[in-house]
Amino acid sequence: MYINCVLCNEVSGRNALSVRLHHKRPLALAESAHFVALPDIQPLVSGHTLVLTKFHIPSFSGVSATLREELQGIVARARSRIADRHEAPFPFLFEHGPGDGPYPGCCVSHAHIHMIPLVAPVMNWLHVAIDGELRRGSGDVIETLSTVRSSYLYYQNADGEDFVISDLESPVPRQFIRQAVGRFLGIRHWNWKIALSHPRGHDHENVG
Repeated sequence: MYINCVLCNEVSGRNALSVRLHHKRPLALAESAHFVALPDIQPLVSGHTLVLTKFHIPSFSGVSATLREELQGIVARARSRIADRHEAPFPFLFEHGPGDGPYPGCCVSHAHIHMIPLVAPVMNWLHVAIDGELRRGSGDVIETLSTVRSSYLYYQNADGEDFVISDLESPVPRQFIRQAVGRFLGIRHWNWKIALSHPRGHDHENVG
């Protein structure tokens, strides 16, 4: 664990931002030896969840193939519980993974996959906003990302079909998926860092 990593702190519960905000560590939706699914500390929609590695690694592209089945189990259990608890659609998965190349940046360099229970035109967002090589994956997070060394965007839809954009030719906005979902839903404070300073209940505005 890295002491200065906000997501390492969330996983361990020590000095966790969620504890400071809500006075308790949120209950995991699913957990295993190497992964945990925790509610996002500033959810964009009800059920917004992060799947995190319990060990510090920049992105899921670096996770060992030996952990494929374990991760698949966590994702499946979390998906089912999100849908059941929040009466929501099965969530899509999204990660902006840092890597080698000219545009390595993402908001937090600790492997985390967003699970967002929302029907949204994510593929349109990818096609319009991002330059790079878009390819279809195998349907398995770790297998699809096993050959990726550059920074990338990973997307898996609710049906389990996945895609990755790697070898990015231009910088990706930080918090890309949060920003895109925020615009789609008219959420003013989609930036989790800024949203922490705003009272809940004032997050939405009409956009036209």
